[in-house]
Amino acid sequence: MDMERLRLAAEHLREHPGTTLTLEPRIYHLYDEKARQLQRDVMAGAFTKNPEPLLFNYGYDYVRGIDLTGARDVCIDGQGATLLFDGFMENFTLARCKNVTLKNITIDLARKAYSKGVVMGYGVNHTDADFDEQSMLCEAMPTLRIPVYGKGEGRFTVIKSAGRVKRLGGNAYRFTGMRHEGIGDEIYLTHSYHFRPSILIYEAENTTLENVCIHSHCSMGVVGHRSRDILLKGLRVVPSPGEAMSTNTDATHFASCAGLLRFENCRFEGQGDDATNVHTYYHSITKAKGNACTALVKAPTGTHCQKLDYFNAGDTIELTRVKNLVPERTYRVLESRPDFTHMRCEYVLDGALPADIEKYFLADVTQLPRLEFVDCHVKNHRARSVLVKTRGVLIENCLFEDVMGAAISIAAEGWWHEGVTAENVTIRGNRIVNCDGGIHIAVDAAKPDTPAHKNITIEENSIDCPDAEHAVSAANVDGLTLRGNRLRSRGRAVSIGNCVNVRMD
Repeated sequence: MDMERLRLAAEHLREHPGTTLTLEPRIYHLYDEKARQLQRDVMAGAFTKNPEPLLFNYGYDYVRGIDLTGARDVCIDGQGATLLFDGFMENFTLARCKNVTLKNITIDLARKAYSKGVVMGYGVNHTDADFDEQSMLCEAMPTLRIPVYGKGEGRFTVIKSAGRVKRLGGNAYRFTGMRHEGIGDEIYLTHSYHFRPSILIYEAENTTLENVCIHSHCSMGVVGHRSRDILLKGLRVVPSPGEAMSTNTDATHFASCAGLLRFENCRFEGQGDDATNVHTYYHSITKAKGNACTALVKAPTGTHCQKLDYFNAGDTIELTRVKNLVPERTYRVLESRPDFTHMRCEYVLDGALPADIEKYFLADVTQLPRLEFVDCHVKNHRARSVLVKTRGVLIENCLFEDVMGAAISIAAEGWWHEGVTAENVTIRGNRIVNCDGGIHIAVDAAKPDTPAHKNITIEENSIDCPDAEHAVSAANVDGLTLRGNRLRSRGRAVSIGNCVNVRMD
């Protein structure tokens, strides 16, 4: 009944701009039988040991929980309500919206998207664990990543993987192919990678998530695509009390957005990948003649919301060398004809393309937001915290701790087809503690031989990472300033390579 009522309320909001829906502050049980069955099937191994290729594609028919597509000037105020979703679905769809706010809401899964066990024994090539509940567990279940939470360390210490899974009896299982000797440590079985996000923001304008909390989801927490002006104020993607894991993959992820993307007083903990990744896509040119071309995204898993990424008429795009991700010139898009069936787009540009098109990407720098990540707290998760592939960036007064990767990574990644190179970045007044890396700047390309990032300032930060090789590692930057930082690492505090116009105070 709760799902039916909220879906009717969402329909009312779509039809009545200017409306606020105020919820009673209680637990809402939101289920959809198709979504429930999908979770059961995933756990039973019906989609193989890695369900991502079958579930995460342009044609997969998924369930939308609360759909606000097309809504204008509306707000859902949960007043502290908890929305307990049952099954694998996209919880909120904010597509083609304008001036939509979600606030004071907690989102969780009735049956988590992971399974938590306690290590009870080990052998030469196996680990045994006991699980506190047996719902949906079986020998065929996917075990894609297995983060281990060290009870003594109070953080994730290692990521494991397993081959064969065997039930020992009761709630106990043996995982062959992994060995962990920490009796009493917790292991978290990740059963899925990418699927639908908890909250999708797509082709939306002026979206606000205020005091929204996501405890668990079978994919990413918040995904924004082709949207502009997004405010995340007090957003929390954190584990439920007593747990160490939150979302299975990124807490947040934003692609091909514009305007201002601002994180303010947010908290991220326990997610299976980055806290945020902000980028546009590198498009491969498949056909060109003069100033006309066809291009598409050839990323390994497609776009992150499985919708077409394309340039708008009037946008500015960069021609970028594949080998080193250095921009060579810009064009203006005169005509854009998206093909949603074949997931590609035809363009007419204001200049001719080179003949050797296989050596170049195209990237839209109009669909590239200014990023502000301020007064946030990020801890205890896999991968990087803030992954920057945009221009006009401020990361300030944040705390990063116990991260299994670099706290701040400035990168352009050709293999993932995620760019662009960064410009005008200020990293100021942050504390980075016990992370596997402090601040890392690089270009992930076949031959990163030319400084491609521009104008990066790192000042007044405290980086105390005794297990990291370097506190700051910077490569391929034109215009790098470091001043007033307090740095500690295992090796040389600052490593600089292939940079020009470097200033260190």
